[in-house]
Amino acid sequence: GINNAIKHGNGYDPNKVVEVLFDITPQRVSICITDQGKGFDPSIVPDPRADENLEKPCGRGIMLMRAYMDDVQYNPRGNQLRMVKNNP
Repeated sequence: GINNAIKHGNGYDPNKVVEVLFDITPQRVSICITDQGKGFDPSIVPDPRADENLEKPCGRGIMLMRAYMDDVQYNPRGNQLRMVKNNP
């Protein structure tokens, strides 16, 4: 999340910021990460489980977030990520 916002979203531009907001309650943890980049379409990110991607050292972040978090959403522009983990 944060690393991708710095690297891909803001292009390592030191003049751009990444905003991280979080809300922690006994019921859930909510994290919202926003960069100042142009955004992206998460539906076109290559599947890291595809044979041609298995040996790549990166590209698993979205898959892992979706596997471990209860809710993962991007804004329409694609420069803001919201993740929620509920405490059952």
